[in-house]
Amino acid sequence: MLKKLLPIGLMVILLFMLTVSGCGQKSKPIDPALVDDLLNRFQSGMGNKNAELVASLCAYELNWAGQIFKNEVDLISTLESMFAMIERYEVYEFSNRIINTKVDSATVDTYWRYVSVSKEGTTSSEIIQPVKIIVQKVNKSLKISRLEVSYDIEIYLINDLLNQYQKAMKNMDIDTLVTLCSFPFYDKDTNAAEGTYYDDSTTMQTAYQTKFAETESISAYEIKDRNIGVINPTTGSVFASIRVKKKPLGGDWLDLTYQYTISVKKVNGVWKVSSISRQSQ
Repeated sequence: MLKKLLPIGLMVILLFMLTVSGCGQKSKPIDPALVDDLLNRFQSGMGNKNAELVASLCAYELNWAGQIFKNEVDLISTLESMFAMIERYEVYEFSNRIINTKVDSATVDTYWRYVSVSKEGTTSSEIIQPVKIIVQKVNKSLKISRLEVSYDIEIYLINDLLNQYQKAMKNMDIDTLVTLCSFPFYDKDTNAAEGTYYDDSTTMQTAYQTKFAETESISAYEIKDRNIGVINPTTGSVFASIRVKKKPLGGDWLDLTYQYTISVKKVNGVWKVSSISRQSQ
């Protein structure tokens, strides 16, 4: 009987040792720093018109903004034809990178920004495109497999703006609130047929000081169920419900939820809230 039990005992010990040694642990996601390094090398290759370097950093078939490259030779040929018309790049970079990694792949939401100077000496307008870059692990190396125009980075940044806005409202922080808005700012926070336009931050600060003075406390201000639409790279709209739990001066706690339309726009490259309008019930 003892001899029959020995193999089972040894198996239990072996499994225990594997667990302790870490062999049983799940694989870790790709280090975001490695993705950053890949993009740095790619933008350096483009900035220095090094077609061979750029091609070596890609996986094939490569989808570059809808154009398919089946191998390095195809990409090098296209890049060299393009570089022949360019004297130099003043700027070529992926800015504001938002990196999400998995075990064998990563996505990067970023802005593709570049300025070129032609052989004739003409400087192009600054191009800023929101893009998504797909990175894959190929034979233990990271490669770029897709670059596509995408508004996902705009949605991420608009969400961040709304998070800051709801925090400022909950804290009744007027100074922060006005920095998150563009002017003129349209405010319709009641069932009234018309709202109010604030021409500048000072006018809005004065109005909100009066509004907040009537409130003892706000325990919750939540912009929920957000449906964000990006109309173009500089304007967007958000359909959402806003829940407010507050205690008016001398009154009882109120817990209210209404539907709102929130407009947002870019001002000097930064998203701002340009209007907030409560929908009629």
